[in-house]
Amino acid sequence: MERLEIKKSDVAFATSDSSHYDWPDEDTWHYFKYEPIKWRILKVEGNQALLLSDIALDDQRYNMANEKITWETSTIRSWLNGYGSSFNAQGIDYSSDQVFLLSEAEVYGSDALVYGVASSKEIYDEVRRCKSSA
Repeated sequence: MERLEIKKSDVAFATSDSSHYDWPDEDTWHYFKYEPIKWRILKVEGNQALLLSDIALDDQRYNMANEKITWETSTIRSWLNGYGSSFNAQGIDYSSDQVFLLSEAEVYGSDALVYGVASSKEIYDEVRRCKSSA
């Protein structure tokens, strides 16, 4: 089993109000189990693939303000895709909609059947369940 060790100075909090871990000082280490991510391939079209991870990769609010909001103007969409070409050395624009959350129709309903997921909310389906990593 591999492990990851980090100090408070190694952690960047982009939108979180507080840390999940309490660091009393800059020199205290926290240890995490290294867990490889397994990906389920939901769909392939040409050179693009729709993937679903088997674990929660992060936890963020859908929107930072408590207001009625659409996907297009949500803070989670900006967090997932809001990095333009000026933020990386290669000058690649990552701000287009390349990472997204599945819609309710893609998780429940007839669209879910295409991905091999049970269509009814009443049916327990492991694919819809997600555990967090360390």
